[in-house]
Amino acid sequence: MRMLAPLVVAALVAVGVAGAPTTPATAASAVGSAQTKATAAAPALAPLATAAIPGPRGGVQRFAGADRYAVAVAVSQYSFVADDPNANVVYLVNGGDFPDALGASAAAGQRGAPLLLTTPAALPGATRDEIARLRPDRIVVVGGPASVSEAVVGELRAIRTGVTVERVQGANRYEVSAALAATAFPSATTAFVATGTGYADALAAAAVAGSRGNPVLLAQPGDTATIVQTLASRRITSVVIVGGTASVTQATEDAIRARGIAIERIGGADRYAVSAAIAARFLPNADYAFLATGGGFADALSAGALAADLDAPLLLVQPTCIPGSVADRLQAMAADYWKIAGGPASVGDAVAAGTRC
Repeated sequence: MRMLAPLVVAALVAVGVAGAPTTPATAASAVGSAQTKATAAAPALAPLATAAIPGPRGGVQRFAGADRYAVAVAVSQYSFVADDPNANVVYLVNGGDFPDALGASAAAGQRGAPLLLTTPAALPGATRDEIARLRPDRIVVVGGPASVSEAVVGELRAIRTGVTVERVQGANRYEVSAALAATAFPSATTAFVATGTGYADALAAAAVAGSRGNPVLLAQPGDTATIVQTLASRRITSVVIVGGTASVTQATEDAIRARGIAIERIGGADRYAVSAAIAARFLPNADYAFLATGGGFADALSAGALAADLDAPLLLVQPTCIPGSVADRLQAMAADYWKIAGGPASVGDAVAAGTRC
């Protein structure tokens, strides 16, 4: 596991952690992010009690910023020093919509690369400055020109002479996920399969998949042929389906199994329970636990890549509390550190303090 860059001292802000004093050693790093707008609405959970679970021994760290682009930069700056040889590749995705970006967290994470966000039409200043700081040799743009325009590609090439900019794309989100699997996971024999119509299950899967060297492939309701063909073309022999049959249909599971591919399905009562179940199954004793809102996708993209690199799960939470299934998993795994993706509007200080829903 590579060593992380020192956290910028100016970005440290104390956040109380249940069961631990708020000291510089247990402070939360904060840099705030506006609430990420949810593309698919998360079910609301009203806090029924204010009981808190014990906090992590090492403390809570928060990655945040003025917006989602700054959050991604905060994660990158925590992970990589300037001109870091470990950041010779940077992944860039559209921060305004999730479809093309879902498989990118796993791809960046297994490579140990930063994942940064852009708008479709122009590169945000914070992102441009971070790429200039990292000085990568290669930038992987995920998605076609409708997701990340050629104008942005031109801006990327202007940042550093000789940088290689390549695009991973397809006609739709399903082809993009397949293209990422082909380029980033050419030898993988296991794949995680999640619905392409929502982001929550795929985000939770990406951290685990990337840590295991497995791609995340997207399945389309009503179209079993495409995902089966993709799995066959990649010579995949085993599949982890993420989510219940309302997310990835039983027909899809049956079609995959009919090709002789071994299947394991991990579901749950809701997106929070699914994220907890994935963590319990694959990373039950991780040293780190990443927490992100279940009501948006953007902050979790870059955090998921770092989680994959650290062999850590990404767990979904409410803005003001930790759902019971996730709280139980956090207590069971007893991670040394919690790392929160996003500012207090996305994941509130009550979550940092361990408040259960």
